[in-house]
Formats: sequence, structure tokens, C-alpha cells
Amino acid sequence: VETNLRTIAAKMFPDVVPALDFGGTLRRDMYRGERQSLNIVIVVSVLAVFLSLAGIYGLINFELDKKAKEILIRRVHGAQDRDIYRVLLPVFILSAGLALGIWLPGSIVFLNSWLEGFAVRAQHNWADLTLICAGVILLVVGTVVVRTRMLLSSSLGNMLRRE
Repeated sequence: VETNLRTIAAKMFPDVVPALDFGGTLRRDMYRGERQSLNIVIVVSVLAVFLSLAGIYGLINFELDKKAKEILIRRVHGAQDRDIYRVLLPVFILSAGLALGIWLPGSIVFLNSWLEGFAVRAQHNWADLTLICAGVILLVVGTVVVRTRMLLSSSLGNMLRRE
């Protein structure tokens, strides 16, 4: 359409170069500030998620360091790896579930109040919230399993000496 209009305008007015704009430039200029704000919100959100996950990882490592003696005593008394995992995993999964149970309703209330200010209301993406919850649980389970495996494979004498 644009090329046809330029051709017709060139035939009718050969000295004038038509400035055709179908609103793209206007729209782009009009929402430039909002796009920059969106980019800042995305960067800050990614940073907040990263710091939260690093905090979860650090907390799990701290708690497992405190339980190292208990884990090694269980090991000396003949507990197998699966018995130790069976004791540790529910505690950490329950803690993560409790944290997610507090976070999820709060985030939904915050999102609803924030989205009320827009003329066109976006719907919640439940898949994102589900992926976040699954990611946190997987991080917790993975960290507990790897860290416990490291404790169990380390030298028993060195661990007891350190305690």
C-alpha cells in the first residue's frame, strides 16, 4: 500500500517527497518511556529472583552444615543414604512449601491491585506461578541431595574433627 501511494504521489507531485506515516513512529515515540520502564522492571525482577534463589541456596547450606554431625552419627549407626534423605528432604520441602504458601497469595493480591490501574486488564499467567513454585522445590531438593551426597562421601574422621 505504501509503495502504491508513493508512486501515485510521485506522478502527481514530482517535486514533493511524501511523508507517509501510518502511526508507527507516533506510537513508538509515545510509548518510549513505558518501554524503558518495562526494561528496568524486568532487570530488577530478574535480580530479585536471583538474589532470592541465592538466599535459599545459602540457607540450605547453612542448615546442612549445622546438621552435619547428626548426619554422620546416623551414618555411623548404619543408616543408608535413602534413610538420611528420608529424614532431611521432608523438612526442607515443608519449609519451602510454607514459604511458597505465604508468597503466592501475597503476590496474587499485589498483582490484582497493580493490574486494576490499567484500561486493558491482563490475566494472570498461572503457568509462570507454577513454574516458579516447581523451580523453588527443585532447587531445594537438588541442593539438599547434592550437599548431603558431599557430606556422606567425605571422610568421616575429618568431619568429626571439624565438629
